[in-house]
Amino acid sequence: MVIEHQAIKQHLKQRAPFLLVDRITHLDAERVVGLKNVSGSDPFLEGHFPDEPILPGVVLLESMSQVGGVLIAHDPRFADASGGFLAGMDKVKFKKFVVPGDQVVIEAGRLIAAGRLARVSVIAQVNGEEVASGEISYYLR
Repeated sequence: MVIEHQAIKQHLKQRAPFLLVDRITHLDAERVVGLKNVSGSDPFLEGHFPDEPILPGVVLLESMSQVGGVLIAHDPRFADASGGFLAGMDKVKFKKFVVPGDQVVIEAGRLIAAGRLARVSVIAQVNGEEVASGEISYYLR
C-alpha cells in the first residue's frame, strides 16, 4: 500500500511544518516503510550548520517516530486510540550524516503492544546504508 503525503494526515496528528514523512511506500501488519526527502531549503538546515548543513538528529528521530506511528495507527489493538505521544527512545544510534539531497528510507517493524503502550524498532537508511536505528515507545490515549 502506498500512501501519499496528503493522505498521511489521515494517520498522523502532525501537520506542517512538523509532518516530516513525505510518502509511505509499504504498509502491512508487520512493517511500514516511509520516505523523508531532505531539501537544502528545509528551514532547520539554515542554522544546522550554515557551512555544512546536516539534518538534526532530533528531526531524523521525529521522522522515524512518525513512520512508526503509521504502523501503530493501522494496528487493530489501537483502533480506539484518539492519538499518541512519544514515550521514549532506546538503543538509538546515529551512524552517518544526512545531508540535503538525501532521501531517507525509514522502516518500522516488530510492533510490541502492552495496554496503552506500544514499541517499534526503526531503521533509517540513505542509499542502502544505515544512518540511524533504535526503538521508539509511544503512549496511546
